[in-house]
Amino acid sequence: MKQAGQLRWWKSLSVVLEPDVYLLLLRIYFPILFPITFLLVLGSLALDRALGWNGLVPTPINYYLAVVLFVAGVFFWTHTYYVFVHGGDGSPSPAIRRTTRLVTWGIYARCRNPSVLGKLMGVSAVGCLVNSPSLCLIIIPLLLAGS
Repeated sequence: MKQAGQLRWWKSLSVVLEPDVYLLLLRIYFPILFPITFLLVLGSLALDRALGWNGLVPTPINYYLAVVLFVAGVFFWTHTYYVFVHGGDGSPSPAIRRTTRLVTWGIYARCRNPSVLGKLMGVSAVGCLVNSPSLCLIIIPLLLAGS
């Protein structure tokens, strides 16, 4: 089993090419999660207009904040999946292939569910990109509380 110090961050990006993760992207992310995110953005922009909210942060800053959140979220997401595939001998999704070993190294030595943290950062990046206060301050916290 690999130890936390042996993993390089750029190797975690290669996990997207793994067959199990590729299937996960094709079966769940592209047909379900990305369209749901798009609908959440449309709803939050309508809510912003209804509440008379202009934006979360000044316009040039929101783009930089979105990039930082997105890059950090992609890192957490890919690193989590890398650890699952290579350390747990399985897939991030039990529907595709269950892990056969408990993963306690890498990011799992510090965080219980880093995949959710990465996805939360990704959705928050979208909220910052469209500069929607209702998405960042109302909808995302409600989704997080309900999960």
